[in-house]
Amino acid sequence: GLLVLRSLQQYPLTLFVEIPIAEIRAAWWHDMHAPYLLMALVLAGTLAFFGLSLQHRRIWTQAQRCEEMRRNYEEALQDRSQNEILMFDTATLQSTYANDAALENLGYTLQQLSGKNLLDLQPQLGIEALGALMEPLRRGEQESVKYQTMQTRVNGSSYPVEVGLQLLTAEDGDEKFLAIVNDISALKQAEENIRKLNAPAERRAARGK
Repeated sequence: GLLVLRSLQQYPLTLFVEIPIAEIRAAWWHDMHAPYLLMALVLAGTLAFFGLSLQHRRIWTQAQRCEEMRRNYEEALQDRSQNEILMFDTATLQSTYANDAALENLGYTLQQLSGKNLLDLQPQLGIEALGALMEPLRRGEQESVKYQTMQTRVNGSSYPVEVGLQLLTAEDGDEKFLAIVNDISALKQAEENIRKLNAPAERRAARGK
C-alpha cells in the first residue's frame, strides 16, 4: 500500500491512511486507458496503412513488369532487323509465330513451321538442358535467359545462334515463350580464324617449354 494524508471535507480532521496499490492502479488506468487505446488504434492504423502500401507497391511492380513484357513483345513483332523472332507454346513448345527474318533464314513457311517445336529447331539442346533454362522463367525468378546453340534449317544444315528467351503473359493469362535469335556465324568464324592464327605461336611456346 501507499501511506498518504487525507483531509476530510466535512470535518476539521486529517487522517493518515493507507491506500492499496491495486486501488491506485485502478484509478490510474481509469484516467489513462483512453489515451492508451487511442495510441493503440493509431499504431494499428499505421501498420494497416503500411501493409496496404506494400501490397499496392507489389501489385504496381507486377503491373509494371507485365507492361514492360508487353512492350518487348510488341517491339519484337515489329522488329525489322536481321534477328529472328519466334514464339512457342509453353506447354507443347510448338511454334506459334515467326517473323520474316526467321522464315527466310530457316527456309520454312509459316504453316510448315507451326508443326515444329523448339527442340526440332534446336536439337542440340536436349529436353533436360532446355527445361533447366526455362525453369527460372516459369518460376518468375528471371525475366530472360540467354544461351548459345545450333539451329537447324529445313534443308538439314545448321548454324550457330545466340538466343534470348523470355516468358510473356497476356492480359487473359495466356503464356508464350518468345525467342529472339541472333545468327552468330560471323562471330564464330572470326573466333576460329583467330584461333588458327594463334595456333603456330602456341605450338612454338609449347615446344619451348
